Amino acid sequence: MSAHILILLNERSRTDFLDELQQLIHSFSNHSLLLYFTPSSPDIEIGIPFPFRHFPGNYAGKIPLLNAGIPKNEYNITLLLNLSGQEILDDQWRNIPEIKSDFFSQLYMQYCPAIIHGIIQQHNRCTFSVTLKDENNALFLLTKGTFKLLDYDYKKALELIFNGNIQLLADGIKRYFKNQKENLVDKESVIESLHSQKFHLLKRRLNQNKFKHRYRQLFYHDTWNIGIIDSPIEEVALQKDKIWEVKWLEEEKGNDFNADPFGCEIEGNHILLFENYINGKGKISSKKNAEEIKLQLELPIHLSYPYTLFFEGRWYCLPEQSASNKLEIFQVHPTTYQLENPVEILSHFKAVDPSLILKDEKWYLFCTDASDKGADVRLHIFIADSIFGPYRPHQKNPVKTNISSARCGGKIFTHDGLFYRPSQDSSRTYGGEIVIQRIDLLTEENFSETEINRIQPSHLQGKYGKGCHTLSSLGNRTLVDGKRDIFSFRNFFQKFRKKQNA
Repeated sequence: MSAHILILLNERSRTDFLDELQQLIHSFSNHSLLLYFTPSSPDIEIGIPFPFRHFPGNYAGKIPLLNAGIPKNEYNITLLLNLSGQEILDDQWRNIPEIKSDFFSQLYMQYCPAIIHGIIQQHNRCTFSVTLKDENNALFLLTKGTFKLLDYDYKKALELIFNGNIQLLADGIKRYFKNQKENLVDKESVIESLHSQKFHLLKRRLNQNKFKHRYRQLFYHDTWNIGIIDSPIEEVALQKDKIWEVKWLEEEKGNDFNADPFGCEIEGNHILLFENYINGKGKISSKKNAEEIKLQLELPIHLSYPYTLFFEGRWYCLPEQSASNKLEIFQVHPTTYQLENPVEILSHFKAVDPSLILKDEKWYLFCTDASDKGADVRLHIFIADSIFGPYRPHQKNPVKTNISSARCGGKIFTHDGLFYRPSQDSSRTYGGEIVIQRIDLLTEENFSETEINRIQPSHLQGKYGKGCHTLSSLGNRTLVDGKRDIFSFRNFFQKFRKKQNA
């Protein structure tokens, strides 16, 4: 007899995620889904303005509906997904393990209190959890995720977080079947009730932020540049609240820029490898001392983030090429510094900002996934016994779901026997800050890390005060990049002509 997972939804809940959830569950489990709607409270819409109400109509999806009069044993229900926001009262379901998502439990209709309060309170991100109550009524954490909170468009903010939580819920269910549960140490978040005054405040905040966002879109564009700090990476990464003197390279013109710096030391020469973004596409270029920039790798696709490492007498480079749906490792030529002799180490995976280390005679590859509905949110690890693979996925992939620290942000380094991983915080803006994570546990079965420090644009002297997202080493010096806004009427007219020609 096949086993089933029963989803409990409030009759006012959205159902447009169920087919995608079913596909995600089928990718790692043979369980089938059943659906049951619990009656909604008659008070659920009190104080909620009409534009925020949601009326999905009759459910017409592919998942079978469970008749409440049919005993559960006839369907062999082994797990409950209680997304209704209500406690289970039916005795026949009380002793079945129950998974909850605090996002979907809040989402009775087309609004989410946590998102609304976050926008009003000017937060950059929202965190949601998936928890388990087992057959003994013990509570555990299965997974949690932190997502970007758009402050200028409630509908877009809701959909972005909505899509992320579908995957987060599937991750939690997968961890349940693998018995990968953790003790629940976080206190349950308390969300204030919503009333008309809150919605008026939300509307005013959205209008203010929407004007600022639109104005910046019309008259500004970003540019990046590379800087060098005359201090070792462990000092820059771990010393808190220090303002660092930075020697910035000459900036590219127009919309071109240089970013993602990494270093090599070859025969006493310090070689800088970086993304050279020219005419709308990234290439990998190099710079030796005061010499001119030289092109080292160009492909039909966009290239960036040329992560470098030294192993058995050779320098290697692992540039991001996520558009190719694969990952290759290159040798760095010892005299020309060309990237050559590529070896494919990962297939059918859009690896973003790949970072590779050797620990306990195993190679650990860190990256996010461009196909994961956002390359900044979900961290994956792959493991191999050789630098050239084959690489196998970590048992807890994705090992982390967090807009403020998942995506890699530079060279993983060691200090006092510990590994430290620079990561990116893109919750406020893309590449807003560099977050230094200390890797506390890294095995094929487990992974954990702790935030140690943050490097903000204000910590780097110069005019690049809007962002920084790469930190790496070049001998006893540290490489960084920085972002700044450029005001331009040309930017406005280009967008105006593009709209007219559309």
